[in-house]
Amino acid sequence: MKKGGMKLAAKFKQEVGEAGFSYLYGTELVEFIEEVGYPWFRVGVVVRNAEGKYLCVKERPGWKKVSGRWNLPGGQVDADEDIFKAAVREVYEETGCKIRLIGVCQIGQRLDRNNPYIMVTFVGTLVDSTENFDPTETERAGWLSREEIEELDQAGEIRNHDFMVKSIRNYASGIIAPLGIVDIYTRR
Repeated sequence: MKKGGMKLAAKFKQEVGEAGFSYLYGTELVEFIEEVGYPWFRVGVVVRNAEGKYLCVKERPGWKKVSGRWNLPGGQVDADEDIFKAAVREVYEETGCKIRLIGVCQIGQRLDRNNPYIMVTFVGTLVDSTENFDPTETERAGWLSREEIEELDQAGEIRNHDFMVKSIRNYASGIIAPLGIVDIYTRR
């Protein structure tokens, strides 16, 4: 924590007392999570088919700066959801495809005061493909070659270069860690 943040936390603790600080912070945080989930924890998934193409989504209209740009399927973790379930759910909602997770190819952090997050990018294999996606989630889903993705990136039509292009590069280079490196902690 930066010095300024430590000073603010110390001042708040002094004003409300240690018990009050823990209680207020915990209650507010729980209410926030119940309402919006965990916006600072996100997941994405790289899925490659037998033809060597990658499952991608085109962001739906109305999403300000990202409307119409391509991305890997992914999103934020909902309240009471682990990151494995979030990744499988996001792929299904955005593409209509059912997958099985097999590894991790990237963990990234976005340093942005207005939208900070940590993203775990999984590798998945296709189990079933109906490609009947939720249109409130994406404009369309499709399979793109690495060359098509690089061309879209050059044209500025990729939503997040660091997430999408680097995850695919890691996958293509064999940089895939086993799922066992990710652990879910529960309260005892």
